[in-house]
Amino acid sequence: MNLRRWIFESLPHAVDRIIDVTLLQHDQENIAAKATCIKSIMELACFCTADSFSKRKTMEKVEIELGRIKTRFLIDAKLIGECEETPRALHPGILFQELQLATCGFSEINLLYSGKSSFVYKGTLKGDVVAIKIFKLQKRGLESFEVNCQALSFIRHRNIVRLLECCSDVDFKALVVEYMPNGSLQNYLHPAVITFDFFYKLKIMINVASALSYLHSMRVIHCNLNPTNVLLDEDMVARISGFSIAQFLDKGSAETITTTMAESPGYMAPEYASTGNVSEKTDVYSFGFLLMETFTILRPTEEMNWRSRICDSLQSEDKIAGLDIQQTDQTTSLLRTILRLIYCCTSELPGERNSMWQVEKELVRLKWNG
Repeated sequence: MNLRRWIFESLPHAVDRIIDVTLLQHDQENIAAKATCIKSIMELACFCTADSFSKRKTMEKVEIELGRIKTRFLIDAKLIGECEETPRALHPGILFQELQLATCGFSEINLLYSGKSSFVYKGTLKGDVVAIKIFKLQKRGLESFEVNCQALSFIRHRNIVRLLECCSDVDFKALVVEYMPNGSLQNYLHPAVITFDFFYKLKIMINVASALSYLHSMRVIHCNLNPTNVLLDEDMVARISGFSIAQFLDKGSAETITTTMAESPGYMAPEYASTGNVSEKTDVYSFGFLLMETFTILRPTEEMNWRSRICDSLQSEDKIAGLDIQQTDQTTSLLRTILRLIYCCTSELPGERNSMWQVEKELVRLKWNG
């Protein structure tokens, strides 16, 4: 028997032929969700076992797809859904008193950040240094707490800050996340505390691109990418944070939705600024600005003609002006590729921008070819 052919012929309408009935015996109310989940797994298996090796998925894509399938099942089975329930279902709870003790009574000495909707404190829990994000009990703060819960509860990626625990009392909302000892990328720009070489900057941008590519595969749009939301761990590996206004696209839904405006207008795509509409290409635009700010001395809010300057630099045979990096013949060639990528990512028209998967692929190619 050709097992692969049998599975392929059973999809999508005769999936009951290949499902192990013992998987459906318990939890009868979730049979439909289980059947959909198993069908998706079998479809993935068909890709993995294709006769042509070029048609098989990489293990990285398989891992991402299995994560997406798991999340879809949890949502369909209503094991996660409402944001108040999400962190409790997937993460242990923690008491207000424990967080108070961990931060020495929320001492100002431990205050890392104060924003419009939250405070972030450094604390120690069970011997580990953590970051404790406390949300203000106003509409904006409560909405931010819910969106962060919904996003961080099912996201698992090496370049995204990980949720450890949560506290969701009536009068106190907080999340405990990984502590990033090297602060945000903003600390290393304008003026730079430490000067990174080309390949160090490239590594950080690959980290960010990888995180965004993963988020988009999970149908999540970050909506607020900027240097303050790119954190650096003890090994200077970049981790994305700041999911307060993230948006979630349901499978099969429209690719564009309308949402709240971001707090970083300089990184905001034109369609986002004018209509509030966001899509995956909105994050691509913000990433283009982040890429520009990392490799040049330009800031998004200061240079209104920066795109024409990039275009002029690409047409010139001389070394590229306005770059915050030591140029050699090798790096100048690589920087031209970076500038072309910035130009594509920041097109006025969303349809002309690359996908984050394409951006990540190009940056990785640069790393290995350099």
